[in-house]
Amino acid sequence: MNPRLPRVTIDMAVAARFAEEIHRNPDIEVGGKYIGFVHGPARLPTLGARHEVMSSLAFEVVDYIDAGPGASRSDAHHYPDRDYQLRRFREIERMMPAIEHLGSWHSHHPNGVRNLSDRDLDGYFWTVNNQDHNHDFFLASLAVDETGFNHARHFLFVRGDQHYYEIPLANIELVSDASSSRRTPPQAEETTLDVPGWTDNAIGRSQLARDREFVFRRLTALKYGITSGRVTLTGTVHAASGVDIEVKMVYPSRVGGDDGLLKIRTLNPPSIEFILEDKYAVNARSVQGAIVAVDLWNWRATRAAYVVAFQAMNGMQRWLGLGRNDRDHSAPKDIS
Repeated sequence: MNPRLPRVTIDMAVAARFAEEIHRNPDIEVGGKYIGFVHGPARLPTLGARHEVMSSLAFEVVDYIDAGPGASRSDAHHYPDRDYQLRRFREIERMMPAIEHLGSWHSHHPNGVRNLSDRDLDGYFWTVNNQDHNHDFFLASLAVDETGFNHARHFLFVRGDQHYYEIPLANIELVSDASSSRRTPPQAEETTLDVPGWTDNAIGRSQLARDREFVFRRLTALKYGITSGRVTLTGTVHAASGVDIEVKMVYPSRVGGDDGLLKIRTLNPPSIEFILEDKYAVNARSVQGAIVAVDLWNWRATRAAYVVAFQAMNGMQRWLGLGRNDRDHSAPKDIS
């Protein structure tokens, strides 16, 4: 009899980014390295002990490291730039010592193969049994079509086990907006903003810095700019449900002003549009709340889901925070 399997929480922004990457690359396999936290005993001396604790474990996926500039990809293979991924992991680990390499995801959307290949299996078994891998488990996700995360399959590999296990969808939970303490640190940003009313005062600079960090981590398809002397945030998000959502946000002319504008609309049917024209429309969390609202409305197609999701724009606390993991780490972690 198979052991009972752990619970996995995945930040909704990770699932959205997963889908966006597939959407941008329809003809090649894509993927990345999951990073996050393991809740529960993750290093045990025997296979029997590992099986025994599996049902009490929880894996918290907060981000993934992309394939990197040296990745080799085609419609039938995905080989990431491992040196880049390891460097990036070390950068994050220095600022977030409890962070773990949890596993990886990749896609078979160009070829439609629904199962892990022999090469995939060899790589995952090798990694989980490598003593440089910091814990006894490895999470693997496989996107099987262009919807990305929606129809993905999820698997668990266990150190010392010749078998691997498919994690049922009932054990996979999407969560919205992990707390700021769980976000991975951003890399340097490219766009320079110099806008009177915002960048000429400390409050404005602070709010823009917080918003830009949030966008970098949660809304990677959106870009900042300046139009007619106003800060703008625009782009198209390919949401987890498969719908394309166009975002146009204009910040107020000054900090605390009430002349901001947020306009969000779907580019595929059913047609949905939000327009907010007040000071509550001018931060990145409002954008994500509106995107979540549209996405869940499209996904579940019920008014009740739409109402619940829309309330996220006003900061419902139940959408925020996932707890902390304060485990000590004495050995360097590997992300092979």
